[in-house]
Amino acid sequence: METNKKHQVSSELLESRIKMLMSIRNFEEGFVRHSDYIQGYVKELIRNYERASDYLVQNAGNELEAERETLLNEIHVYGNQVIQHLSLVTENLFETGKVNTESWKEFETHKSYLYESAMKFERLGKKAFTDDRLRHWETDYVVLENSIRPQIENELNTAHFILDFTGKYTKDERAKFLGILKETSPHEVNWEDPKEYEAHLMKAIKEFQEEFEPRTNLWDSVMELLAGGVHPSPSERIMLEKWNDGEQKEREDM
Repeated sequence: METNKKHQVSSELLESRIKMLMSIRNFEEGFVRHSDYIQGYVKELIRNYERASDYLVQNAGNELEAERETLLNEIHVYGNQVIQHLSLVTENLFETGKVNTESWKEFETHKSYLYESAMKFERLGKKAFTDDRLRHWETDYVVLENSIRPQIENELNTAHFILDFTGKYTKDERAKFLGILKETSPHEVNWEDPKEYEAHLMKAIKEFQEEFEPRTNLWDSVMELLAGGVHPSPSERIMLEKWNDGEQKEREDM
């Protein structure tokens, strides 16, 4: 039973990452779009805490004043660093087609710092308020885990996936990927319809297999990337082939 569970989880991961890949029409432009969304969420987070800071000044005692100022300053500094380094990654990718790994590392580091300071800032209201004011604080200003962070991480999921592809494959190889994607997943596909999505998914897998499998090392790297960066075991490497062959046979039997 445990083996089946692992197979199911791996299969779901592969399917989700293939669907992510199939949604891409241009790697550079796709990254720019997700980067813009992330920067917008960071700016929204900063504005939220600026309003929360005003609320604390108006309604809380002076005992939290120093901590409020320190944390709000950290949020401004780390938030601006997040935006700056993500902008550098975006500009470099769009202009050169290459990944600025140093700026990406700095982005990830300052994102963690921003999250940490944000959590501390949100806890200030829980120290300062009770009853109605606490409920107002939690409703209007406690937004990191409930809203902003999931939205940022959702955008980052695809953005990081794009960087993985850009770092692994040449411009010509990426062009072949995009050619297959355009052929197998037209814009009018209804991704909410399981049967329609599955048909295009199977078609894409078959095209990827035919294009890249003869070059074993490249096909292995495709498998590794779609498996979330985990080097595929022999059984995982043939999962998609079996999945695709089984699907095609099922349709032939029908």
